[in-house]
Amino acid sequence: MAVDCDHDVTKKSANVFLKGMKAELVRTKPNKDAFTQWMKAVTATQPGAKSIPWGRLFLDRYVLPVMHSRLTELAHTSSEKDAGESFLAESIPMRDAGMASGSPASLNNHLFTKQFGLSPDDVVRLWWSDLASVTTQSFPDWAMRFPYKIVFEGKLFRAGSLDVAKRELVDGIYECAYYRGHPTVLATRDCPGWDYDYACLVAYDASENCTLQQAWGSIHPSIMAGCWDSENIFVMVIPISA
Repeated sequence: MAVDCDHDVTKKSANVFLKGMKAELVRTKPNKDAFTQWMKAVTATQPGAKSIPWGRLFLDRYVLPVMHSRLTELAHTSSEKDAGESFLAESIPMRDAGMASGSPASLNNHLFTKQFGLSPDDVVRLWWSDLASVTTQSFPDWAMRFPYKIVFEGKLFRAGSLDVAKRELVDGIYECAYYRGHPTVLATRDCPGWDYDYACLVAYDASENCTLQQAWGSIHPSIMAGCWDSENIFVMVIPISA
């Protein structure tokens, strides 16, 4: 019984931590004008707007530094170096800057992919194909190892109808559930372990009518509550408003 009580206390504490992180991300988010100017600046320096990885660039610019700062503050680490060692990111600039110590990629490959909606026939085609490898390695956007073990998925929703937003939201939450479903893997000298207790979706809504926020706000209450209560998935939907 004591173990269950400890788990409940830790989960409540993790919830407070993530709520504080969301509040900081909301406080530091760009407004619509700043976001538009940022897009223009990126487009001017990178030819081929259709091929620009907007989501990754946005996360690098507006999200990861804030998360690193919040981790330094709330995790009670003794220095920025300690915070970087407990923070993992796919972002190479973050790792080069010492804000993250490595990649959060999973050590093992997995039988199923994070692609939502694959039918059994789709999986059959993969498993009985002649590809060199049909298993997949997971590459979440970032993760933290201390004081809580949380894996994160980041999204930037730029445009789309309410139906499109609903699909994007389901896809993001599914990815978090997919990561949470991976078995525990012990750490090695070259790779961190995979034993995350929680997952978090950080989704920024830059659409004209905030359709992603509408989708999250209109979801069935039992689903909204169940994300955290049942699945240990914390959902942040942050509108980029005027």
